[in-house]
Amino acid sequence: MSQVNSFNFTIDTINALPIPTKGTIAYKDAQNPSLQLYLTPGGAKTFFIRKRIRGRDQRIRVGRFPALSISQARSQAILIGAEIEKGLDPLAEKRKAAAKAITLGEQAAIYIERHCKPKNKDWKNREKEVAKYLKPLLNCPLSTITREDVETIQFKIGKKAPIMSNRVMSLLRSIFNYAIKKGWEGKNPAQGFERFKEVSRDRFVLPEEMPFLLQAIDEEKNRLAKDFFKILLLTGARKNNVQKMRWDQIDWSYGYWRIPETKNGQPLIVPLTEKAILVLQEGKQKANSIWVFPQAKRSDLPLVAPQKSWNRIRARATLLIWNKNQVTSKLIDQIKEKSINRNLGEDKLVSKVIRLAEMSGTPLPGNLTDVRIHDLRRTFGSYQALTGASLQIIGKSLGHKSQQATQIYARLNLDPVRSSVEKAVDTMFSF
Repeated sequence: MSQVNSFNFTIDTINALPIPTKGTIAYKDAQNPSLQLYLTPGGAKTFFIRKRIRGRDQRIRVGRFPALSISQARSQAILIGAEIEKGLDPLAEKRKAAAKAITLGEQAAIYIERHCKPKNKDWKNREKEVAKYLKPLLNCPLSTITREDVETIQFKIGKKAPIMSNRVMSLLRSIFNYAIKKGWEGKNPAQGFERFKEVSRDRFVLPEEMPFLLQAIDEEKNRLAKDFFKILLLTGARKNNVQKMRWDQIDWSYGYWRIPETKNGQPLIVPLTEKAILVLQEGKQKANSIWVFPQAKRSDLPLVAPQKSWNRIRARATLLIWNKNQVTSKLIDQIKEKSINRNLGEDKLVSKVIRLAEMSGTPLPGNLTDVRIHDLRRTFGSYQALTGASLQIIGKSLGHKSQQATQIYARLNLDPVRSSVEKAVDTMFSF
């Protein structure tokens, strides 16, 4: 601030003030020196009150001139001065009022920016969860959100996705706890709710399903998507890591892929089998990017998970299974004959077969419509377990930080146990 002049504030004297070329200039009101007008190089004229509050020089914004008149600004200066004389802190009260009025959307944005981004690698998922699941409450001030509001959100999500409901409730609790930690005076309405029971997902591609899935992947016309799903199956790596796989991370001499940083924050060395190397070598011949799987339109960016290709592949694999069955193959032919569109997509054809089977009470054989992309990682670990690999080896190959994450494969690793039990029983009864 370059200078402070004092004069009697009037409309004419304020309008006559020269606009500064740089820096903000402050002017005092001769009638009430605590009332000041700040003038910026942009021409903005704002009333402030300058007072010592509890030993500190503080500035309180009153309003913009001419929207706020001079007489209104002087009245505000008198009222605020009286509050200070009583020992009150108008700035603190103003902050409390602002905190009370802050909406869930605003608080969530602060929480993600200041807490999640520095500490959580998947903060973007939290951002998506806020936008998708907390939308009905985003414009509500924190102080108006009730336990009934939270309960409505919990059960609405929980009907279809109990695990996601638990995650969103945890996120909501954290947002409120962060607000309380930073001075918001209120109670956390998301505290004390009972969680939905979570059952670990154990779906993987069964041995009898695998040939059909592999055939469906081979028939996929999108080459990048085809190779992407093959590498997922052949490495057991996480989807996000395969998406961001780079050519310079592959050691062709020793046959491994070094992932610099995984979900648990640690690097991971992934051994590459001959099949995996063959897929990568074929892709390398056509490569025009640093990424093994670049975007089709932006080769400088890594691939976004090809969900549409996956929908086609699992539908195609399902149709291959159903075509081997007399009953379902007739349903497929029946739909094709009645369909006006002869080029009916595989995923739509599967949906129609399911609907027709439900209407006619026809039981359907197994299918892969419930297999998700992440299940390919579980499939890799499951086949390791089925072939007798120890939980320690499975955990290490999948990059698990704790044994708990690998426990899901324990029930599949029964053959070595069965062999040991049989040997013990045979020995017991051999005497």
